[in-house]
Amino acid sequence: INFKNDGTIEGNAGCNIFSGNYLTEGVAISVRNIQSTEKACLQPDGIMEQETQFLIALNSIKTYRIEGNNLEFRNADDAIALSMIKKQLN
Repeated sequence: INFKNDGTIEGNAGCNIFSGNYLTEGVAISVRNIQSTEKACLQPDGIMEQETQFLIALNSIKTYRIEGNNLEFRNADDAIALSMIKKQLN
C-alpha cells in the first residue's frame, strides 16, 4: 500500500491493483472510494478470496498506529483489521 501525501492510496491487493482516497485526523483514518481492476487470478489457490478479504478489511479501518516499521489498522470494534510491515526500498 502506498499512502500518498495528496490523500490518495494505491496498491496491489494480491491480484488486482486498487486505488482510492484516505483522510487522517490524529490516529483516526477513513478510506473511501476504493476501486480495483477486475482481473481474475487462478494461482495461487485462494488468492481471489484473500484479495476480497483484504479489500473488506481495508474498507473497515478506523484507526492506525505506527511503531517502527510496523503499521497496524483497527476497525470500529478496535479489532486488528490489517497489520503491515514497511518494505525497505533499494
